[in-house]
Amino acid sequence: MAKGKYIRTEKIRKQTSDKLKGIKRTEDFGEKISETLKKKYASGERKASNGFTKGTQKTHSKETRIKLKENHQPQKQSEGTKRKIRENNKGKHFYWLGKTSPRKGKTNKEFYGEERALGLREQNIQHAIQMHTEGRFPQTNTLPHRLLRKAMQENNLWDGFQDEVSFKWGCIDIAKPEKKVAIYVDGNYWHHYPKGNSQDKAHTAYLENRGWKVLRFWESDIRKDVNNCINKIRECA
Repeated sequence: MAKGKYIRTEKIRKQTSDKLKGIKRTEDFGEKISETLKKKYASGERKASNGFTKGTQKTHSKETRIKLKENHQPQKQSEGTKRKIRENNKGKHFYWLGKTSPRKGKTNKEFYGEERALGLREQNIQHAIQMHTEGRFPQTNTLPHRLLRKAMQENNLWDGFQDEVSFKWGCIDIAKPEKKVAIYVDGNYWHHYPKGNSQDKAHTAYLENRGWKVLRFWESDIRKDVNNCINKIRECA
């Protein structure tokens, strides 16, 4: 047991718990405890956790504090010490010291090689699909997604459609597999409004090359005029 400290064992905790069972604390219970402790501190009967009687701790003067601060300034390294450190760290990659990362400006294919890069891509895709399927993806079922789905249901367009349909390279927000209709609800921020991002374009091209009709609606378009989106869906569905 550490010197000067009282550590309660499980046995003591259980005994204390048993003693307090059934005891109801009144509203002024906390105030009574506070007053009792104040009297004990004042009389010196009870010590504070730092060993001093509460209210009797000594404080340093302003001059002493300035001296202590000056004495605790970090020591400057000599040129000889700096040279030794440089020699010791030669060839090591310390990115936080301003070194350039060997990966900077390189794609996974360039850095890891074609085989491992493809493996990492497949791994990331499967992980994203799993998160979508389990409902753990933060962008799943967003407000614009729910607004569009509700509008489709109100206009009798939901038959055959379903949420979060997975395919090889990702997940379609709303899809009708029977007629190969894919609908994406793109958030303005995450999908780089108004130009879109390269990943979304690649997914669209992949699906269109396999006979799918792909519709992409921006979050702002759905909020502004959801009926216009419904008309476009009606033409494809």
